[in-house]
Amino acid sequence: MTELASMEFHPQPQAGAPRPWAFPAPERGTLDNGLTVLRCHRPGQQVVAVEVLLDTPLDAEPKGLDGIATIMARALSEGTDKHTAEEYAAELERCGATLDAYADHPGVRVSLEVPVSRLPKALDLLADALRAPLFADAEVERLVRNRLDEIPHELANPSRRAAKELA
Repeated sequence: MTELASMEFHPQPQAGAPRPWAFPAPERGTLDNGLTVLRCHRPGQQVVAVEVLLDTPLDAEPKGLDGIATIMARALSEGTDKHTAEEYAAELERCGATLDAYADHPGVRVSLEVPVSRLPKALDLLADALRAPLFADAEVERLVRNRLDEIPHELANPSRRAAKELA
């Protein structure tokens, strides 16, 4: 205990004055294939975030196939015409990339985050998933079973249930 009493502690750092900051306005451009690109350059960032919005709103789901957009979004990372699901996951991991996709009211959002140095390879993998997803029967069936298992849990969650009723 006497050792603690004789220790000299440095003063706690004080917070500086806050500086105003606003997210940079995006630059709009168009790729050769007609896709619109919104780009925000943030110097010094080591991770690139890419988001693709597919114009597939939930109200465009075929009658009797409610939830198919969610299954499709989840299946995008389950293999392509070039890679099985396991190979695709391994390729993303080698890039240090994460790929996420979900369906919401305006469409399906596909998000990619990757270190700047590995962006070209990760964009190739993203393009493969969008261009030629595998949609293997076994993987889709597994995703459907998983989604069906989630529904009772969502219905038991008060905030999720309230949000659904509000919608």
